[in-house]
Amino acid sequence: MLGSILALPIGEMTPGGLAKRFGKHTTLLGGVCLVVTVTGLALCNKQVRSLTTGTSRVATEALVTPPPEDKAPGSVPEPAPVPTTEATSPQNPAR
Repeated sequence: MLGSILALPIGEMTPGGLAKRFGKHTTLLGGVCLVVTVTGLALCNKQVRSLTTGTSRVATEALVTPPPEDKAPGSVPEPAPVPTTEATSPQNPAR
């Protein structure tokens, strides 16, 4: 971690000098080539290619579980009844 943080200033200073010497277009194209090459090299590793999102089995089952048969797909559930108190009940209106 410390090595990558220490390399940040070098990575920020280098493109400026390269752009001054080779031009902006060539420097950007070189940066694109560098990123594509490094990404391709990382994808050569089987462990990187087989990474998963880490979704748990319970979460996956919740996504594929069909809705209950008494409810139509996409229907909105009925709201829960609102509890009433003595002060707001119809028999005793608020004062």
